[in-house]
Amino acid sequence: MGSIKKNRGFTLIELLIVLAIGAMAVGSLALFGNQFVVTQELERAVELTKNELKAAQADSISGTSDSVWGVAIFPNYIVRFQGENFNDRIQAFDLITNFSSALLISSGQEEVPSEIIFHRLDGIPENPVEITFTLNNKTKMISVNSQGLISNE
Repeated sequence: MGSIKKNRGFTLIELLIVLAIGAMAVGSLALFGNQFVVTQELERAVELTKNELKAAQADSISGTSDSVWGVAIFPNYIVRFQGENFNDRIQAFDLITNFSSALLISSGQEEVPSEIIFHRLDGIPENPVEITFTLNNKTKMISVNSQGLISNE
């Protein structure tokens, strides 16, 4: 009688197919993972800015340090400050929030920094504003309306 050989192991073709499928899975994971990171960074920037705007508004309403408060918008960071305007602020009270250098923040105002100053007692901003956040072709917005309502769109 003839003997039957048992193959133990994989052929080179089978190994190459498995490696190709694995490489495609890793590539798609990297692509979707990057999009997830960009989305999370954008959401983080919007939420932190919204929180700083609300904190400045609350500080103005409550009269913290017997002063008005505001937020200055720069292309990659924001500053919550105490004072009638950013240039005449009391720097010791500055709260700076930095963002990724790839993130662009704009308010549509030509001046840099753009300022959002909240009035004492009622928390109404001097001017309504829309703040736009852009990161890798993704955009989010925060609006501060004339009644002082802060919302993201």
